[in-house]
Amino acid sequence: MKVQKITLSNFRGSSNKTVVNFDKSKSLSLIFGENGTGKSTIIDAFDFICKKKFGSLDNFSINKSANKYIVAYGKKAAESLVELECDTGKWQAILSGGSIVTSPSDVPDANILRRPAILKLIEQPPSKRFEELKTFISVPFTEKTENSLRDAIRDTERLFDEYSRALLQANDALENLWKENGKMGKSSTEWAESQIKTDITLNKTIVDTISSFLSLFSNIENISLSLDTAQKTEASALIDLENALSKKQVFEEEQKGQDIALLTLLQEAGKYLGDNKNLDSCPVCGSAQNIDQLSRSITARIQGMKETEILSLEIKKAEAALKEKQALKSQRENDFLNGLKKLIGSVDILAEEIKAILHLKPEFVDSILLSSGFSSAIFIAYLEWHDVFYDIYKKQLEEKKDMLQKSVDLYGAIQNQLNVVNEKKEMAKIKENSLSKLTAILSIVEKERKDYIENILEDISHEVSRLYAELHPDEKIGNPRFYLKPNVKNSLEFDASFYGANQIPPQAYYSESHLDTLGICVFIALAKYYKTDSSILLLDDVLTSVDAQHMDRFMTMLHEQSKIFNQIIVTTHYRPWKDRYKFTRSAVSNIDVIELGPWSLNNGIQISEFKEALSELKEILIQKTFDRQVVASKAGIILESMLDFITLRYRCSLPRNGRNEYTLGELVGGIDSKLAKLLTIKKDGKEIALKPLLDAAIASQWIRNQVGCHFNLSGSDITDSEVRNFALSVIEIAELLICPKCMNLPKKNSGSFWICGCKDNHLELHPLTQPGVDPRIDDDI
Repeated sequence: MKVQKITLSNFRGSSNKTVVNFDKSKSLSLIFGENGTGKSTIIDAFDFICKKKFGSLDNFSINKSANKYIVAYGKKAAESLVELECDTGKWQAILSGGSIVTSPSDVPDANILRRPAILKLIEQPPSKRFEELKTFISVPFTEKTENSLRDAIRDTERLFDEYSRALLQANDALENLWKENGKMGKSSTEWAESQIKTDITLNKTIVDTISSFLSLFSNIENISLSLDTAQKTEASALIDLENALSKKQVFEEEQKGQDIALLTLLQEAGKYLGDNKNLDSCPVCGSAQNIDQLSRSITARIQGMKETEILSLEIKKAEAALKEKQALKSQRENDFLNGLKKLIGSVDILAEEIKAILHLKPEFVDSILLSSGFSSAIFIAYLEWHDVFYDIYKKQLEEKKDMLQKSVDLYGAIQNQLNVVNEKKEMAKIKENSLSKLTAILSIVEKERKDYIENILEDISHEVSRLYAELHPDEKIGNPRFYLKPNVKNSLEFDASFYGANQIPPQAYYSESHLDTLGICVFIALAKYYKTDSSILLLDDVLTSVDAQHMDRFMTMLHEQSKIFNQIIVTTHYRPWKDRYKFTRSAVSNIDVIELGPWSLNNGIQISEFKEALSELKEILIQKTFDRQVVASKAGIILESMLDFITLRYRCSLPRNGRNEYTLGELVGGIDSKLAKLLTIKKDGKEIALKPLLDAAIASQWIRNQVGCHFNLSGSDITDSEVRNFALSVIEIAELLICPKCMNLPKKNSGSFWICGCKDNHLELHPLTQPGVDPRIDDDI
């Protein structure tokens, strides 16, 4: 079940009718609004209709008067209404006699967390703490829990076996490579690690340049054959024409009055008379003539010159054929000269040792490069060089290429197998550790069988620990444990670990943000434990004290949890959270972002349209009025975001900055030329180099400063076209880096490159690491 929309009429801050639409294709919705825009009112509406409660008003000392203030200011209780529409039904809730009445009664299950509840859970004494959780406690599903654990163990064992087999196969393959190459070093792994430290770039470059040269050589060979054929066909056509002309000369000498010129004259005259039948005199001498008789006389003479006509047609045909063959030969000569210039021009990028193999004489090279047209001398010189090169030196060049290619191929095979070994070893270790923990948990659940509250708290502790570890990895804190205080009724205790010390009160050592996230994990774990087919999870502005890194992890955790719950709805006033989706630093394909505008008593809650920065920039570009300042500014910010992603991903060197905030210029300088040449995107079967696009955008990034950031008279010299082109270059980079399907940047480590969040047909970012930089990989950027 998914919520499609909730409608508020004269309810709390909704002084008019407010309709909040949700994208039912997405399980996670983020409602962003600054303080006082109506976020809590929307969450209170869910509390009102789903739980028959007065929402956040219950947290204050209003007691029974809460029903008076749930109605919008200045409105009557009879005018207040909340309507909920899901893909499985519709519900409405009203106030009747101070009580909440819903229709129908089988409303969805809403689990709502507000910040005051977190504070009570963490700060209240044990008895009050239990009160916060007791609404969740019900009959334990021990069999379901055990079955889930057994499934997890089986899946983990299966994955562990798969990784172990893959590791064994990769080790065997690496061992075979080691044996085939002389078994140097103490072990295959030591040998492989030493081999991949070798810089193979030069060998790759030489192989590529030799391949290019041989390709051009093969091309010019084909062209020269075509030229030779064209020359022969031209000579043949010339002989045919000469033979036809000779026959004409002999015929005209033997047959007086049968020359071709006379035939042509008679044919033209006959045509003229045929087109002008109303003549009454000869068009040549002007004497009176019988035109029909004259026309018949001319026709008779033409018929008497059939042999002459045949000979004329033969000459015309031979002339046309010669002209055609001459044009073809000229084209082949041009093709040959251009192809030869390309071949000679490619020599400059070859290594000196490769140039020596070619044995190209300087005078031959100069004659080609300086020639303005084809000449027989060039063709003859080429044929002389070709024969010597083909018979003697081409084989040397190919052998050189094959030798270097083998070293490149060996390097690639070693690197691939070593990556597989390291990856499978790490994954097997992770699954082994997970298997050990899962087995221990199952053993505890099966063995202990405590009363139902103890069992629930046991399970919740594990889930909280797992969620907390996702938010605070490698921080040497966590492992929270919840339990009932012995011999005390309804007294909930909890402790955690801190830098190796266990069973300590987290309130004594944890920061405010660590306590906040701990409370959130407890709530999510409880809601998860009791979730039903109609469960909705709502978090009302619960996270206010975390830094950017923890915020990213929290967002990642919510995305993962949204796969488990029917729907998660989160409200926040924390703008960096929204901006992460605006600038696609987190995947936007699986989240529904709803933005609230300024609230007023007359207008109530205002729903604004949320747009990603890239979509916003595209829309601005097509508006009739071109706002150059806005375009330059937004394009610059998007470019900063893309460059920030790349520099973080590849651990690029940037000026020291305690705030980790860098200018566009600093980000531009962070991508060195070596890395830029390697940056490549692969998607939809195409491979696209990033460097030309980055160069285009970076070359124009000063436009952002001149037009979009600062007042500068020199900025007025920049044309709208230049501003537009800068924006288009930024859009091109962003569209290339952002997957059009999952709307995510390639942030996941595939082991060999970075991929987006799609299950199949990933967008790939190559390479995995920057050459010469510490290869430690951090996916959480």
